[in-house]
Amino acid sequence: MRKMTTRATTRPVCLIVVALSSLLAGCAAGPPVTPVVRHDGQTLYAQAPVDPGTVHAWIINGDRARHHVANVRRATESLLRLGVPSSQIFVASEGGKPHRSIPASNYGVSDRRRLEHQSRMLREQVDSTSTVLIYLTGHGSRTRRGASANTTLELRKSHEIEADELFTLVGWGLPARHVILVCDACYGGGFVQTFEQVHTGYTGLCATDTRHRTYCQPFAGRFWGNLSGFDGTALRASFDHAALGCDTYRRRGRCKHGRSGCRTYGTRATFRHRDAVGT
Repeated sequence: MRKMTTRATTRPVCLIVVALSSLLAGCAAGPPVTPVVRHDGQTLYAQAPVDPGTVHAWIINGDRARHHVANVRRATESLLRLGVPSSQIFVASEGGKPHRSIPASNYGVSDRRRLEHQSRMLREQVDSTSTVLIYLTGHGSRTRRGASANTTLELRKSHEIEADELFTLVGWGLPARHVILVCDACYGGGFVQTFEQVHTGYTGLCATDTRHRTYCQPFAGRFWGNLSGFDGTALRASFDHAALGCDTYRRRGRCKHGRSGCRTYGTRATFRHRDAVGT
């Protein structure tokens, strides 16, 4: 009985010693290996969380339809929920200011003059520590030029802006650390491809590619509702959640564009990522 008692009392001590040894060994070995997500041949390293105070957002919508105005509201509320200051959110959209906290100087209708004005205001705020998020919703179409930037976004009063024009307006030489482009317009993959030219870290994602239509509501609702941060891992997780929703929407046959439009949902979703130097 005495030997049994001795074993029972020494075993916990041995376990504690082993646990402490493992813990010290782990500390000596340094931080764990950064997890990697692979998608379509791309390697996406998990970044450190992005301070929402360094995020500057620009939301553009050229359509008064309720679902596009609702997308603007969802995006604005999501950005505010995550801690982006309202003074760093710019909105060019039809349908009124999406949130009372957005300064009046940061809101206007989506015509070319307003886009030029807001792009200058955005550039004045951005520096080398900033993350810039651009969200495009509304109606997209294709140009006949045949270039990779063959996507246009419709603006107010039948005006439109092409992907390379928008890039020249805000993307070229932007002094940011990382640029995020989110698009749920038809043929919006052209914007994702064009903005890959930015000389910074880059994440571009869209509900479709350069050749297909889409329907924004399933994607936008799930993406903005699930977004938990602005690093590559959080963006990828929210994108996957949104693309899955689009695919489910497609399988159920709920599409106002007909059977051919439904087949594009989710299956054509586009995601591109490039880490900033030094991350």
